[in-house]
Amino acid sequence: MKNRLVSIVLLTKNAGPEFEKTLQAIAGQEAVYPFEVIAVDSGSTDGTLELLDRFNVKSYSIPPSDFNFGLTRNHAFSLAGGDFIITIS
Repeated sequence: MKNRLVSIVLLTKNAGPEFEKTLQAIAGQEAVYPFEVIAVDSGSTDGTLELLDRFNVKSYSIPPSDFNFGLTRNHAFSLAGGDFIITIS
């Protein structure tokens, strides 16, 4: 069976200082399948975007006024290339 891509999807806005631990845990996974990490950010000003860049997360930005949990999550899912999607909130 070929390796299938897994997409890990995050929605962010000013995720805070503990968010780095989340990204470290994701990056440190020993996975059976290759995975990508995608984030849709809605206006972070606290360094979240720079942190996403440091961890090579594919990040996309939307205006804060466009955020709607369900619709934004669905948008993130549409950006994912994986056969499986994991969402972390």
